[in-house]
Amino acid sequence: MADYKVAGDDLKKLVKFSRKSPVSFGYNPGTDPDDQYLAAHKRKPPELLGKAAKTEGAGTKAAFGTFAVAGNIMSVTCVKELPGLAKRMKKLLRMNKINLNVQILDASGNVIDSDIEEMEDAFDEADDDEADDDADDADDHHGDNDAATDQSATDQSATDQLVAAAPPPTGVAPDLAARLKAMQPQVLAAPPVIAQKVTAAFKQAVGMARAGQGEGAVKLLDQIDALLARVGTIPAAPPPPPDPRLAKLRDAVAKLTQQVEMLPGSPDALLGDIDRITGQIDAGEAEAALGGLRAVQEAIKAAQAAQDRWAKAVAVLEPQVMAALSGRTVADPGDLRVKWAYVTGLAANGAVDRAIAALPPIVAILKAAAPAESDAPAANAPAADVQAADVQASGKGEPPKGIVAFQKSRILWVGARKNMIAEARNLVDAIVAQGADDDDADDIQAASDEIMAEVEQLDDRLQDILDDITNSEPGRGRDALRARAAGVVAEYQALLSSGLFARIDQNPFKPVSVAAGARAALAAISRTLA
Repeated sequence: MADYKVAGDDLKKLVKFSRKSPVSFGYNPGTDPDDQYLAAHKRKPPELLGKAAKTEGAGTKAAFGTFAVAGNIMSVTCVKELPGLAKRMKKLLRMNKINLNVQILDASGNVIDSDIEEMEDAFDEADDDEADDDADDADDHHGDNDAATDQSATDQSATDQLVAAAPPPTGVAPDLAARLKAMQPQVLAAPPVIAQKVTAAFKQAVGMARAGQGEGAVKLLDQIDALLARVGTIPAAPPPPPDPRLAKLRDAVAKLTQQVEMLPGSPDALLGDIDRITGQIDAGEAEAALGGLRAVQEAIKAAQAAQDRWAKAVAVLEPQVMAALSGRTVADPGDLRVKWAYVTGLAANGAVDRAIAALPPIVAILKAAAPAESDAPAANAPAADVQAADVQASGKGEPPKGIVAFQKSRILWVGARKNMIAEARNLVDAIVAQGADDDDADDIQAASDEIMAEVEQLDDRLQDILDDITNSEPGRGRDALRARAAGVVAEYQALLSSGLFARIDQNPFKPVSVAAGARAALAAISRTLA
C-alpha cells in the first residue's frame, strides 16, 4: 500500500490547499504523541487513507474524512470519528508548526467536538495563489506508489472506487470536471439511507463524463443534488400499526377503575396498579398491561367477596349491638361500643378482612348478654349466623394493644363536635328569628353565617388522626400521629379561648353550650395524648 503519511512542509501545503477544496485524510492517534500517523491527499478517498492510517499507524483505530480551512479554523468532516479528535489533531498541527483551531463535524455537518481559542489566521491570503501548486507537490511525494494503489482499486469499497475514479481525465469539460470534484465530499457524506443510491448515480455520472456524454452527466448530477437537498426531509419509515388489543385494554382499565373506586375506603394500592397499567398501555406494552389487569381483576373479586361477607355479618350483628347498647343488657356497654366502632371503622377504611377477623369478641359479648326486654333476637342468635358468614376467631379480633383510650377519645370528640355544631345552629336560628323584622336583618344573617364559619374551623382533622392512631401499630408511626393530634388539639384550644368562643356561651339570645363542651372534650383528649 502506498505511504500517504504527511508532515512538516507537505502537510502545510495540503492545509493551505484545503482553503480552496477539501482534502481527504486518515488519522491514527497511535499510542503516544510521537507515533501519531496522519495520511492526507487531494484526490484519494478518505476510506483509502483511513485504511492506510489504521494499517501503518501504531494504534488500532483510525478516523477518516475530509478537512477544510476557513480563517483560523480547520473543519474536519468525519466519515468515522474518534473521541477527543479535535484536541488530538490540534496538537498534531502545532507539532508541525501549524497554528489552527479545530472543529469536528459529523456527516450531516453538525459540530460534535471542538478545540477553539482566540488566534490570528494561520495563513495570509497571498499564500492562496500558491496553494494548488504546493498541494500538487505534496501529492507527488506519494506518486511512486499510485500505480500499485490504482491496480488494487477493485479491492476497495464502492465508495473508494467512486472517488478513485474522479476527477475524470483530460478531455472532459473543465466545468464538469470541477463539479464532479466539488461533489465528492457531499457524496461521501451522504446519510446511510441514500448512500448506496447516490454512490451508484455518481459513478454513472463519472462514466458518462469519461464517455463524452456531458449533457447526460450534468442531468444526473442535478438529480443527485436534488436528492441530497431533500435528505433532511425524507420521511422516516412509518411506525408499525398499533396493537389492536390496546383499545380494548383501555376500555377494561376504565371499567376496572370504576369498580375500584366503588370499594370501601381508599384502595390506593389498586389505583396505583391501574396508573402503572395505563402507562404500559400508552407505551404499547400490551402483554404487560394484560397481565397487570388480570391481577387487578383478581384483587377486586377478593375485595368484593370480603365485602359481601362483611355485609352479611353486619346485617346479623348490628341490630344485636344496638339493642344491647340501648337496653344496657351487657356488663360493659362502653367496651362493646369501642369494639363496634373499631370494626366498623376498619371496614369503612377498606380493611374489611381485618374487620371480619375482629368480630368474634363482639359475638362473645352478645352471647353473654342478658336477654333484652324488647323484641330483638336473642343475644345467642348471632353466633351461628356470623360463623356461617366466615367470621372465625383468629386471635386478632381485639383492637391493637394500647389504643382503647384513643378510640374513646375519638368517640368523645365526634360527640362533642356534633353537639357544638348543633348548639351553634340553635343560637344562630334564635338570633336570626329575633332580628327577622329589623331593618338590618341582612346584616344579622351575615353575622350568623360568620358564627357558623367560626365554629366550623374546628373541623374533622382530629377525628381523622385519631382514626389513624386506632389502626396503627406501636412504634414511631403511632408516635408521629400522636404528635400531630396533640398539635391539632392545641390549635383548637387556642381557638376556643379567643374571639367569638370566649363569649359565645354567655350570649344574651339563647343559653347554649357551644365552647364549654368542646373545651372539656379537648382537655380529656389532651391528657390521653400526653
